[in-house]
Amino acid sequence: MIFYASGHLMHIRPGPKVVAVIAFCLKTGDIVMAEAIPTVEIDTWPEQTLRGHRIPGDRYTSSEFAQKEWEGMWTKVWLLLGRESEIPNHGDWQREEVGPESILMVRQKDGGVKAFYNVCQHRGNPLVDEAKGTVKRFVCKYHSWAFMPDGELNFAPDSDDFAEGNPCGKVNLEELACETFAGFVWVNMDKDCVSLKEYLGPIWEDWTRYDIGSWKRTNAKQQNLPCNWKVVLDNFNES
Repeated sequence: MIFYASGHLMHIRPGPKVVAVIAFCLKTGDIVMAEAIPTVEIDTWPEQTLRGHRIPGDRYTSSEFAQKEWEGMWTKVWLLLGRESEIPNHGDWQREEVGPESILMVRQKDGGVKAFYNVCQHRGNPLVDEAKGTVKRFVCKYHSWAFMPDGELNFAPDSDDFAEGNPCGKVNLEELACETFAGFVWVNMDKDCVSLKEYLGPIWEDWTRYDIGSWKRTNAKQQNLPCNWKVVLDNFNES
C-alpha cells in the first residue's frame, strides 16, 4: 500500500507481527526505514450462516411486532448513545431519546459517566427538555425537586413534611447500566445485562486496534422517519 503524507511517499509492508514502513523523501530522495509498528492479533470473526427463510412483510409494518422488538431487543442490548467528548466536564449532560424513553448521560466528578432516565422521582416530570447542557443540579420545573449530577436528591420543598421523613439523600434518579468505550457512551436498560466487553465480543478487540477515542465529531445529522427501523437498516446495508 502506498500513500502520500507530510511530503513523503509511504509504503507499508504487512508482516506477521509488525508493519514495516519505508519512507521516500520527495525533497532529498533519501530512503528511510521507519520504526516498526506492532500490530495486535485478534481472533477471526465467527462465520455467519444465513438461514434463507423469507421475512413476513408485517415485520416492517406491524405495531404489535414493533412492540415485541422494543420489549425483547431494544431494552435488552447495549446501545451506543453518545460521545464522551460532548460532555467533557463534571455536570455536563446530554439527552437522547430511545423509543418512548428519554435518557440522560452525565459526566461525574471522578471523570466517569452515569446514565439516568430523564424522569423526576416525585411526579414523573421530565427534568430537562434541551438536548445538552451543564448543571450543578437538575431541578424539576414542577415541584423544584433537585438532583445532583450523581443522581442523588439534594433538595425537596417542605422535606420534613413527608410521612416517611426527609427524602433528601435517600431518593435517587433511576440509573441505567452505563459504560464508556472507544470514546462512546453506551447504555443498557436491562438491569441483568452482561458487560459491554462480553456483549461486543470480537468488536471490542477489533476496535482497540484504533485510536477511536481521540476522534472528534465534526458533523451530526438526525432524521426521524415514519417507518420501522429495519427499513433504514436494510437500505443502508445495500449501499
